[in-house]
Amino acid sequence: MDIVPYNENINQNKKYYLVDFHSVHTNGLDGIEELSAEDNLIIFFSKSDDNVSFSVLSKLYSCKAEITMKEVESNDLINPVILVFLGSIINEDADIHLICKDSGNFIKATEIAIGKEINISVQKNISGIAPPPPPAPENIEDAIKPFELSEEKKQTLYDFIESAREQYPDNPEYRSRNVYNKMKGWAYRNNIKDAIRPYI
Repeated sequence: MDIVPYNENINQNKKYYLVDFHSVHTNGLDGIEELSAEDNLIIFFSKSDDNVSFSVLSKLYSCKAEITMKEVESNDLINPVILVFLGSIINEDADIHLICKDSGNFIKATEIAIGKEINISVQKNISGIAPPPPPAPENIEDAIKPFELSEEKKQTLYDFIESAREQYPDNPEYRSRNVYNKMKGWAYRNNIKDAIRPYI
């Protein structure tokens, strides 16, 4: 591992892996062991990302690439800083891999700034292989735990589902519509619609 200070004049002939650590966290570093000494790994992070686990430190320590750490004052500034950096390294030979969750705005803004289309590989992690989705909860009780619903709202939801099952025993699509209509905007405001769909 060779960690160097932030430097706009990094060798443009190497591969770039730009990591928005605030958005992808540790998962974004999956595949770091595949990097070579010819690669540039630039990690953009904010002050709120100071609590780094030993697993992250271990990955960085064993990495062969040249690592550049760029601390940004706040989370809101990470995107603009990456945008400016992208503009500084775009050239015909640049091989750029952007590791982040939402890259569309980066690419569009960079293309506008430099006046031409750019070719950037957008990935969820360094390996470019999407992590498997988490296993589905075994039951609706587990599915709605993250929403921290009150007991009253939970019971209301269970009642809606039971009523829909009785009314449309052989039509899952009608059951779903029935429950969502009864919940009105509540299902959408709480982002609960997709979570409960498999259990209706």
